[in-house]
Amino acid sequence: MKNLRLLTLVIVLFGCEGNKTVEESTPAGFADLPAGAIQESYPDNDHMVRATVYGTDRVVLQQGDYVDGIRQGVWTEFHPNGFVKQVVGYVNGNKQGQQLELDNRGQLLVRSTYYQGELHGDYVKYNRTRIKEKKSYDKGKQNGQNEIFYANGTVMEQSNYVDGQMDGPAKWFDQEGNVTIEYLYKNGELIKDE
Repeated sequence: MKNLRLLTLVIVLFGCEGNKTVEESTPAGFADLPAGAIQESYPDNDHMVRATVYGTDRVVLQQGDYVDGIRQGVWTEFHPNGFVKQVVGYVNGNKQGQQLELDNRGQLLVRSTYYQGELHGDYVKYNRTRIKEKKSYDKGKQNGQNEIFYANGTVMEQSNYVDGQMDGPAKWFDQEGNVTIEYLYKNGELIKDE
């Protein structure tokens, strides 16, 4: 919890450095500029602009950079109470790397990975401190094992995906870990139930 508050403080402090000129107009090329964003030019880089969306009482709700009108670097969204809501990196306007989603108390809800704007790698949902669901993606399509967990941490469902479709055994478990239902899928179609 302290680390998340420190992360929020560091992001806000770095985001406030070097704010020189505020531009209210939206230049061409900023197609995904958030509504109501205020743009601040960097004094030593004509191609780079910091965009900030403020809520009531000038609370920062969203902040990130554009280079030549395209999102670049870390973009951060905040809950109205100041806690980080989401952190995601951009390269050439596409989501790239880790994306974190947090609730309004700083608890991690989702950790996902992007490559060139598509889910690529681990996708994990959390229920407080426990993992709720684990998936894996390859270029935007679910691939590999999918697991859903009970609140006590035991596996509820286990299945396999290939190119976004269920493929292979799919099992459901009771809270003691015993298999209760089992199916077999091929290319997204049920071919056998046990």
